Amino acid sequence: MIQTSSTLRPPTSKLASFAFSVSFSATLLGVLGVTPYPKMLLFPITTPSGIFEFSLLETRYKIPLGDWVYYVLAIFPMIAGLLGILLGRVALWRVCKPEVSKSGETRAVFATFIGLFAFCLGLVSTFVIFIWPKLEVKI
Repeated sequence: MIQTSSTLRPPTSKLASFAFSVSFSATLLGVLGVTPYPKMLLFPITTPSGIFEFSLLETRYKIPLGDWVYYVLAIFPMIAGLLGILLGRVALWRVCKPEVSKSGETRAVFATFIGLFAFCLGLVSTFVIFIWPKLEVKI
């Protein structure tokens, strides 16, 4: 059967697509935050003698510049995950109205669930990066 223009699916909601992309990006940052790779990131540094080299921020600078990497990889996924949850819920609420002729329910629901997963990853990476090293466990 050939589909006519009246049976085609309506266009996808841009808000649902945006919510999905925010949630997916937050999840990628959250996954990177719970891996050991943030401590191994190399950054370009010019030495006092003028030689351009790559080195770890923790070895070159004791604390100052290395912390922003941890804040981005630990706290940003929580904030972006919450934003993805809220945007996904608003997109689902808007798409499911009877007078709206847009699709995107699936993207909105997945944006909500993926945003929740990103929020949980952000909580785990915040615990791993900021709280766990300060705990003293005596066995």
